[in-house]
Amino acid sequence: MCVNIIINYDFWEHILDAKEGITPFKVVRNNKRKWARLHFPVYTLVDTLILGSLDKTIVCLAIQFGGLISVEYFAQRFYNDDAYAKVAQKDLTILAQKMNDNYIKTSYPLLLDSEYYDREWHIHINESKIPELIEKKYILVPTYAGDGNTKSVSMVQEHIVGSDNYVLTLGSPKKKFTPVLARGV
Repeated sequence: MCVNIIINYDFWEHILDAKEGITPFKVVRNNKRKWARLHFPVYTLVDTLILGSLDKTIVCLAIQFGGLISVEYFAQRFYNDDAYAKVAQKDLTILAQKMNDNYIKTSYPLLLDSEYYDREWHIHINESKIPELIEKKYILVPTYAGDGNTKSVSMVQEHIVGSDNYVLTLGSPKKKFTPVLARGV
């Protein structure tokens, strides 16, 4: 049984978003792509043109991004509204249904008990001869067993860094041979 579920978010980060309260780290985790694609280039260009020095630009960028993080964090704390958790809860509920449709019997509460246990990186050359960095995250997902208990199923999330597509499949990391060096007694 080969399960391929395509989603447009990082499964593990959504689990963290649903479980954690609002923190500055959560704000950074959920905005890093937008900031890297939009804010960083624009701020760097404007700061460099205005300040004319790389040292001053770096200091200014640190202050600007500190301000971005602080404003977002305090706005969500002030309104007592964790928008990231709401989105994650909705998406994970839909994902649990997709998994059930693919014979992986789980639920939203069980998905929250998932455990992240390994990560691999690979470089792949695509059809256009452009190298792609592929990230694989291995996550143990609790599922319902036939006898009423739960068991864990290993799933791998594959993602081409920079894209919005994530593919969840059943799988576990390949065993790696690591030689052990004998030490003298």
